[in-house]
Order: sequence, then C-alpha cells, then structure tokens
Amino acid sequence: MMALPITGLLITLTTKELAVVIHKLVAEAEVKKDYKKSKRYLSFRYALRVSLGVLIMIGTLVGAKHLAPVFFHG
Repeated sequence: MMALPITGLLITLTTKELAVVIHKLVAEAEVKKDYKKSKRYLSFRYALRVSLGVLIMIGTLVGAKHLAPVFFHG
C-alpha cells in the first residue's frame, strides 16, 4: 500500500509545486531578459518530468508481480 502514496507524492511535486517554483524562476529570468537561463529552467522541468515518468514506468514493470497482489485482492 505504500507504492500509491509515494507515486502520488512524486507526481504532485513535479506537476504542482515544482512547476510553480520553476515558473517563478522563468518569470524572473524573463524580466531580466536572460532568455538562456529561462530556457535552461524549462528544459530542466521537462527533463525531470520525463525522467520521473520513465522511472515510474520501469518500477511498475519490474515490480508488477509484487504490486499486483497489493492492488488486486483476490
């Protein structure tokens, strides 16, 4: 039962809180007309989201035999 809360936490962090922080940094960089830094922040966000998605997918595929009894009783 611990897999679901951890996954939810990771997804929440990358889609909500982290997005707010990164968008604030991007906005500050845009005001300073530092477009290179702005692009770097956005690239980091996208790379982080893709990496997290791949890690969750691999973890789910590798741990499917152990996760199935937890989520599907019976």
